[in-house]
Amino acid sequence: MSLSILNFCAGSCRLRILVFVTAVFFVFGAVRAGDEDFYDAQVLRTIEITFPGNNFWAQLDQVSLVDDQYLTGDMTVDGIVYEGVGVRWRGNTSQRNAGEKRSFKIAVDHTDSSLDIYGYQTIKLNNAAGDPSFLREALYSQTCKEYGPAPTANHVKLVLNGQNWGVYVNVQQFNKDFLDQWFDSTKGNRWKANSGRGTGGGNNGGGGRPPRPPRPPRPGQNVQPVPAPPGGVVQPNGGGAGQGLPPLGNCGGGGFLTRGDGALTWLGANQNAYQGAYELKSDDQEDPWGDLIAFCDAFNNSSDAEFEGLVHDILDVDATLWQIALENAFADDDGYIHKGLDYTIYQDLSFGRFHTIQHDGNETFRCINGWRVLPEIDNPNRPVLVRLMAIPRLRARYVAHLRTLIEESFNWDAMGPIATDMHDLIAEEVELDTKKLFSTSAFYANLESASGNVPGIRQFVEERREFLLAHPELQETPPNILSAELQLEPDGAGGFYPPVAGEEVGIRVEVEAGPVVDSVIVYHSGAPDAPFGQADLQDDGNHDDGAANDGVYGGSVPAYPAGTEVRYYVEVYADEVISFQPPRTELGADSYIVDMEVAQFTPVVINELMPLNEATLADPQGELDDWVELHNKTAEAVDLSGMYLSDKEGNPRKWQFPEGASIEAGGYLIVWLDEDGSDEPGHHANFKLTSEGEMLMLVDSDERNNQLLDKVIFPAMEPDRSWGRYPSATGDFEVLQGTPGESNGGAAAGAVFRRGDANDDANVDISDAVRVLSYLFAGFDAPPCVDTGDTNDDGEVNITDAIFLLTYLFVGNQELPAPAGACGEDPSEDPLGCAVSTSCE
Repeated sequence: MSLSILNFCAGSCRLRILVFVTAVFFVFGAVRAGDEDFYDAQVLRTIEITFPGNNFWAQLDQVSLVDDQYLTGDMTVDGIVYEGVGVRWRGNTSQRNAGEKRSFKIAVDHTDSSLDIYGYQTIKLNNAAGDPSFLREALYSQTCKEYGPAPTANHVKLVLNGQNWGVYVNVQQFNKDFLDQWFDSTKGNRWKANSGRGTGGGNNGGGGRPPRPPRPPRPGQNVQPVPAPPGGVVQPNGGGAGQGLPPLGNCGGGGFLTRGDGALTWLGANQNAYQGAYELKSDDQEDPWGDLIAFCDAFNNSSDAEFEGLVHDILDVDATLWQIALENAFADDDGYIHKGLDYTIYQDLSFGRFHTIQHDGNETFRCINGWRVLPEIDNPNRPVLVRLMAIPRLRARYVAHLRTLIEESFNWDAMGPIATDMHDLIAEEVELDTKKLFSTSAFYANLESASGNVPGIRQFVEERREFLLAHPELQETPPNILSAELQLEPDGAGGFYPPVAGEEVGIRVEVEAGPVVDSVIVYHSGAPDAPFGQADLQDDGNHDDGAANDGVYGGSVPAYPAGTEVRYYVEVYADEVISFQPPRTELGADSYIVDMEVAQFTPVVINELMPLNEATLADPQGELDDWVELHNKTAEAVDLSGMYLSDKEGNPRKWQFPEGASIEAGGYLIVWLDEDGSDEPGHHANFKLTSEGEMLMLVDSDERNNQLLDKVIFPAMEPDRSWGRYPSATGDFEVLQGTPGESNGGAAAGAVFRRGDANDDANVDISDAVRVLSYLFAGFDAPPCVDTGDTNDDGEVNITDAIFLLTYLFVGNQELPAPAGACGEDPSEDPLGCAVSTSCE
């Protein structure tokens, strides 16, 4: 941009404009920071929190004793100040003997419910208790999210009232922000499994409760890290008790929690039993505990035959098996396998299925050889493991997931560069961290080798991988899928025509000769949270599969409605061993979008719309909302039942006309685009339009294969001006005076405005250039009269208009096109909207 300006400028003008543009873009950079990833593992941000006064530590101690209480302060991240955030300590075992290196929870929206940072309203900072490397939780979380819904994590530096509090693990919170990222709705039941009772032997330990570590320091007590003993592990309380670490590479006596009331076991029909084992994290459903009890009843008490038929309808089985594989490979001591708790549960709103999600990853990379490949499958207190692994095909699916994990991620060739990059990113700040729980030498050593009783990251990955691969089920040779291809019609240009609504999609799979194949299945789904359906493929010569018994299997994916993103993957099952293509199954599934055919004739058209209705017409509820007018251009009434309106290309079935909706012969129908779909009377869609300009389309019903009936793209519009056909039904679209429910009249009056007055204040100055740039680059609304921003009168508003206006203001060798100086009509025909600017009225 600056080079273009310099071409216009001479002398000191160059410096003035360049400084101005640099300043403007600095502001834009801050405004647009939300495009960045708050959990980018390659970025080390600094979080600075300022509390009023210097006794914040004692105040934090007090508020953290009470649930949902916070100390208010201001937070600065990336140069942006977030006022009124709430801060408290978090965690339980991670706080014992942590000294000043406490874990923190920050409520960004504490005093302002609309406030967020990079799209998130909660920050969870963990102190890396038990982890000299600082890497365990971030590495585990970054890996988990590649295979299923899981919180992610990276590192940050924390500063409190100007004091360096050192490096923390920044872990995503399991809340509605998380659901919005992974699921189709932010509503639904959420729990944390957070308690357990009884005793047991554990995976490899002696059972019983270990000695309780000493209490945290008293309020105001200043506990500094103790110098590390030989081996590098800081033991703040002497004798190794501080970190409670088991012998190197072993699982230790974790058996005190193996009963696991929170492991989705059947606790009877009494709600109180479940309330003692789970913590409800949501409040938007009528009977969450009833839903949980019903799930546990069905999951635990159904017969084997019933269970195999219902489990996919009540549980996200594939994601659960991925979670088990990840917990096992990384030996996650805090999770379903080992404790039957410290994991989270979500029941989605769309299909009512339960999803188990890992919660706490700081106790990973520790137990090298104590966990079996098929853990706890004989433990009645782990019903998810017992019941799923009892089904041979699901057991084989789990082993296939573990094999994929080992091949793709759980090896040092793949994980080593990621771990090293994380280590190098934080190394300098770890050295400066005087509050860390381990020594600097332990941090450097633990990337590769053991620090005291804590295995090195590399050591763990290599030795644990070797241990897992020695298991007989991982030594079985899986069937080799040579290809899996959709059978689509070539488009003559090297590509293929997309599938259309109402048509099945053929698929052909080739399997290398080897073990006798029991089945080949294509799994498919057309909704984000929906269970995958399945279709069998055959090698009989009758399913577009070539010759019979040639190793090529054919079949089809069922038809889906237009606009559906169909996800699919293939399974080959041979001698109780499975292969998948793609290997990451549901999360990594291939996909295609079902296209729409354009109708040859449409009896109903989009005739007029108004995206900014301030005074033209109120809906039956008395509200001034966006509207669209449909017109029946035939001599017979048209039934609209099941048809759709949408403003999204990828979702043509966004809002469906209710049963009985119709337009009389030659008549007009108004639909209010107001997101008030349940309002009556009137037709109210579940979306709004934007006055900045967008698309609207009318789509036929599912029964008629969702053909495109009409589509209109409209430009930025002024208040109370419509975009309509003139003449009605057949004419081109143009800016009109709104005539809802009637035949469209003539065009609106010519645009009256002052060229360059983008902020509509009756002056043309530098603030107008800022207004144009803000609209273009910072997400601000369009100028009140869009045409005012078209300073060079080329029919568009873009960066050249800002340059033109700056040149006019600072150089003087450019003149603004008419209407300039005084208000007047636009002599040029262009699509930019402007009826009359406020300053020209």
